[in-house]
Amino acid sequence: MDEITWVDITNSAIAVGALLFSLYNFWYSKFKKSKLRYICTKWTALGASENKADGSVVRSAFFLLDISIRNEGAKSQSTRDIFLKITDKDNNVYHFNPLAIFDFQYYSSNLGRANMLKAQKGIVPLPIEIKGNTTYKFDDYVLFLPYGDSQKNGLNIDNTPLTIEVLVNDDSRFYKKITEQLVTDKDVAKLGNGNFSAFETSSILSDRETYLVN
Repeated sequence: MDEITWVDITNSAIAVGALLFSLYNFWYSKFKKSKLRYICTKWTALGASENKADGSVVRSAFFLLDISIRNEGAKSQSTRDIFLKITDKDNNVYHFNPLAIFDFQYYSSNLGRANMLKAQKGIVPLPIEIKGNTTYKFDDYVLFLPYGDSQKNGLNIDNTPLTIEVLVNDDSRFYKKITEQLVTDKDVAKLGNGNFSAFETSSILSDRETYLVN
């Protein structure tokens, strides 16, 4: 009978370890609890002036977002709703709902002449089901418009800074904040009726400034 050496024992241990690691990866990928990760980029405001009864004009805006959703778990999970909660400097709160998929390429290429209805490519497909280990991306920008009482009260973009919270409901009765964007007077200083203003993601700006200070 051949003598068993430490090399044989080591090789066997490595083989068993590799097998166990493969089994763990299989189990982890198959049964890992679903977790949705949202990525919101390309923050853009569309200028929309509002004429008041006293003859004054209030600068308002609609908002566009590029949104993708990554399901990092093994099982399918649903996103039921996405909307914006906007708070101005006076703590007035406004809600904006996702109305339509928006063709920003067409709109920006025909600035001043673009037809808002033509720019809309259909309603936002909510709720949506995202399969495990896949990424869902909306076909184009998501257009957010005032919802409920916010239609009557009207957001005044001169009341900056504005804090925009993106809230989602995924397979539950509760809404949670997934990200937050700060809009300053500089971001919307030149925003007029019919044109647009794009601004960088607040978290990226914060990280950049922290790096530069250090």
